[in-house]
Amino acid sequence: MTKFFNIMDVKQKLGQYSESKKKIILILCLVTGLSMMLISGFFSGTSKKQNNKDVNFNVSSYENKLEERLLDLVEKIDGVGKAKIMVTIESSIEYIYAQERREKTDKISDFKDKTPLKLQERNDEEKKLMLVDGPSGRRQALIKTEIQPKIKGVVVVCQGGNEPVVNQQITNVLTTVLNIPSSRVFVTKSFN
Repeated sequence: MTKFFNIMDVKQKLGQYSESKKKIILILCLVTGLSMMLISGFFSGTSKKQNNKDVNFNVSSYENKLEERLLDLVEKIDGVGKAKIMVTIESSIEYIYAQERREKTDKISDFKDKTPLKLQERNDEEKKLMLVDGPSGRRQALIKTEIQPKIKGVVVVCQGGNEPVVNQQITNVLTTVLNIPSSRVFVTKSFN
């Protein structure tokens, strides 16, 4: 059986080259290795994204999707005209995981002639995440609650933004849909 390469042969071949050529060969090897790592990371990353819920969440794509949905809604309000919407997110999605909880209480009492002398009580509490089999076959924590990202603010620039009635309608729609206070919504007229 032949070997793929022999270390001694490689050292002998490198010894024949000048220092500058050795540096070039080393750099080429490093670039090739890094390229292979990046390529393998790209292909393995795509399969992970399909199986893992956490990896799929991206704040900017969430903002874009939300902006599209809100724009479609706002442009249907009478008097708005053409509009642009920008949404900023305060925090990412948050998961609360299910936990197993075990409590143990020990009570120790000392008596002398049926009279209690001292009472000791010790409470132990143990919490650990509940694990389930995931879609990839690996064990993962069970998600109990998923808290949607918090909205930091919304800006609407539209043709009818200077009309008080239109402004108020847009603000009412956005505060209701997003469950945010009106102080986080700003509506203004576009210059077109």
